[in-house]
Amino acid sequence: MCTEFDQSKRPDEVATLFGVVRVKPLPPRRNIFPKKPVTVIGLNGAERGMAELRWGLVPHWYNSPDQKPQPHNARAETVDRLPEFRECFRHRRCLVPADAFYEWGAVAGKKRKHRFRFTDDRLFAFAGLWDCWGEGNEKLLTCCFITGVPNELVVTVHDRMPVILQPDDYDVWLDSTTLAAELKRLLRPYPADGMECLPL
Repeated sequence: MCTEFDQSKRPDEVATLFGVVRVKPLPPRRNIFPKKPVTVIGLNGAERGMAELRWGLVPHWYNSPDQKPQPHNARAETVDRLPEFRECFRHRRCLVPADAFYEWGAVAGKKRKHRFRFTDDRLFAFAGLWDCWGEGNEKLLTCCFITGVPNELVVTVHDRMPVILQPDDYDVWLDSTTLAAELKRLLRPYPADGMECLPL
């Protein structure tokens, strides 16, 4: 389970990497926790757009936003079956830009936070889901991202990691016509090459 990550790059850097035409001045953030605002990339018609959503998914069919826990992660193994996620998995997918994520693990018998990133500090994207609860002034846009089996670096600290998508797969993930079997194929561990773990 991932409960903290960074979006510390400038909006124009994010827009350039993800092919967003209209840049929104969304602030860079570090150490983002659940229920905090995050930047996501999705399709706005035929174009990619940027939006600010709250981290912690509130399905549109909840009676109220606080009806049940608001999951911030969805498991790759069950994301297509659990009622909280399956409709979003089919129809409401997004990219969650990040430049680092954090996991807790034991070092010399003590719990310690570890920061995972790429050695060149490049941006990457989690496989995300979004939903819209309510209408009008009560409208609430929320998101979560998917976690799965860790790669050989992350497994030294934790038994799960966020699903990081390959850049060549961004269009496939966002395309509303992509079949579920193809989407599931994308939910695999990102290679550890070029990644590093920094104990904090």
